[in-house]
Amino acid sequence: MSRKEKHLSTEQERERERPEGQRIAVSASDESVAKLQLAARWAELYAPQESDALPAMLKRFRHVYEFLDAITHGIEPPGE
Repeated sequence: MSRKEKHLSTEQERERERPEGQRIAVSASDESVAKLQLAARWAELYAPQESDALPAMLKRFRHVYEFLDAITHGIEPPGE
């Protein structure tokens, strides 16, 4: 199996394992650490199937982190 075929196979398995409404487990004793973990896992889990560039992943992470931070402080989440 070529490297590309192996990558596609892994991506297909990942897509099948990602049902709608899947929960992301986070375990931390500090709220800020929990927000970082959740934002990182969400950004990784919902990455596009095609190759993902670091700037795009960091942008997704920042968007999720800012959203989580806003809702945990009871303020309006940032818009698009």
